[in-house]
Amino acid sequence: MELRELRSFCNAAKLRSISLAAERLGIGQPTVTTHIKKLEEELGVVLFDRVRRPIRLTPSGAALSQL
Repeated sequence: MELRELRSFCNAAKLRSISLAAERLGIGQPTVTTHIKKLEEELGVVLFDRVRRPIRLTPSGAALSQL
């Protein structure tokens, strides 16, 4: 788990948008998506419900955002 991955997650959670998080961080949207996927793989959980817009935290994502 890297700090940049956590920054991407926190911004996406706060803004409820991966593209807005990327814009705020000054990086590309695919990079934010990659960061979040790496976190999900490492933790073994899904952090966001990406089916609906805006994206929503799953219970696991909400727990991580509380730390």
